[in-house]
Amino acid sequence: MGRGELVVEVVGPLTLVPGRGQQEGGGMKNDTDTHDVVAGRDDDEAENIVRLDQDECWRIVDRHQLGRLGVVERGRPAVLPVNFARDGSSLIVRVRPGSTIASAADGRRAVLEVDEVDEDLERGRSVVVHGLLREVIHDDERARLSRLVIRPWAGGSRQVYVRLDAEEITGRSVPLSAASDGLAADGG
Repeated sequence: MGRGELVVEVVGPLTLVPGRGQQEGGGMKNDTDTHDVVAGRDDDEAENIVRLDQDECWRIVDRHQLGRLGVVERGRPAVLPVNFARDGSSLIVRVRPGSTIASAADGRRAVLEVDEVDEDLERGRSVVVHGLLREVIHDDERARLSRLVIRPWAGGSRQVYVRLDAEEITGRSVPLSAASDGLAADGG
C-alpha cells in the first residue's frame, strides 16, 4: 500500500476505499468525508461454493422484494433492509426524504444483496448487485416507476424513488452437501 492509500475492510462484502475528502498522507479532514463502496472478492473458493451465472442471479432477485442495501454515508458503512422492485437492469426503492439512502443517491457506488437461505439444511444462495445509486428526479420516470409494486414494510410516506443502476451482478450458492446431516457445524 502506497503513501496516502487507505483501505478499510468491513465484515461482509464491503470495503471502504478513499473517496472525496481524503487528505494528503491518508488523514481524514472531518467526519463528513466520503468513501466509495467496493465489493470484496473472495479468491479462496471452498469446494462446495458454486458461482451463479448472471441469468440465475437475476431469477433469484426477481423472486424477492426484500434485500439489504450497502452504502457509505458520512464516512461510515451502512447496510439497511429495503423493499425493492426490478426495472430492467436496475433496482428501485422508495425512501423518505433526508433518509440515509436518499442522501447517498448522488451517483455513488452501492450494493444490494438478496439471499435465499435454509438454515436447517445449511444451504443458501446470495446475490450481490453492484452499481451506482441515484435519485429519480424526472416526473415521467417517477410516474412510470410508481406503477411498480414496491411495498415498504416500514410504511410511512416514502416518496423519494432511488435507482441502483446495476453494473455487475454476482452470486454464489452453497448447495446441500452429500456429507451434511443438516445439523449446524456446532452440533446445532
